[in-house]
Amino acid sequence: MSRVSSPVCPEFRVARCVSRRGALQAGALGALGLGLPDLLASGTGRPPARSCILLFMWGGPSHLDTWDPKPDAPDEVRGPFATIPTTVPGLRVGEHFPRLARLAHRYAVVRSMSHDDPAHLSSVHHLMTGRLAPRPKSDADPPSRNDTPHVGSMLAKLRPSPGPLPPFVELPWRVSHPAAPGGVAPGQDAGWLGPTFDPFLVTGDPNAPGFRVAGLTPTADTPPSRLAGRAGLLRALDDHSVGAGGFPAAQRKALELLSSAGAEAAFDLSREPPALRDRYGRHTHGQSCLLARRLIEAG
Repeated sequence: MSRVSSPVCPEFRVARCVSRRGALQAGALGALGLGLPDLLASGTGRPPARSCILLFMWGGPSHLDTWDPKPDAPDEVRGPFATIPTTVPGLRVGEHFPRLARLAHRYAVVRSMSHDDPAHLSSVHHLMTGRLAPRPKSDADPPSRNDTPHVGSMLAKLRPSPGPLPPFVELPWRVSHPAAPGGVAPGQDAGWLGPTFDPFLVTGDPNAPGFRVAGLTPTADTPPSRLAGRAGLLRALDDHSVGAGGFPAAQRKALELLSSAGAEAAFDLSREPPALRDRYGRHTHGQSCLLARRLIEAG
């Protein structure tokens, strides 16, 4: 799964593979005794979804000016912008979305969501996990192993990646609020699932010239042959170790990532045509979305 924090992560094309009703039923999975695979395989008869890009828009414009305008409300409620019709009868969106208006039949707008959490941090936990934070309505708590796992971590657990690429990637930063006591919002990690299923965090600006993901390129003094020798030595030591837990598996995955030319290429935006990069927008958010798409295509 790709989640773009703007904050990204890689994962389901939900709109195409799950019915709108099925997507709304996701929050009731626990009560119904259903698992995530049941949801993904249901609905339209199409193949189950394989990947998802989650755009978490930290802050942003009001819903009244975007997806939930109130054209018949008083001036002090509806805001200064007009609305425009879409390809879905009866659905109107803000006037600044002419292209999205033409694609309205390809996505679902959910206007029934509500909450009573005025805090910045605990509300992120609710959105990212579908569960209340350990301490709701609070900006005091950073992430902890008491948190409910992020949906991307659940996917990493239920549908592990067969190749070297991590199944759950987050970029270009973590959701945080420096003025809040907790600083970083909870619910962005694997929580009680453990660090094995935490996201692979990619920081930095993908729009910056020469952007690279730190640690994916072997250093000059560690060619592939030397790296393979070190991996063999580690395996030999692991065979004689006791109580190593899940660390060897995580270590093996990291070595696969480091030694894979395809993994490095997946994160290399310079391989995209300049004209396409321009269409995504030459800024942090646009290039993060393009990078998320590359990760999806790379598996």
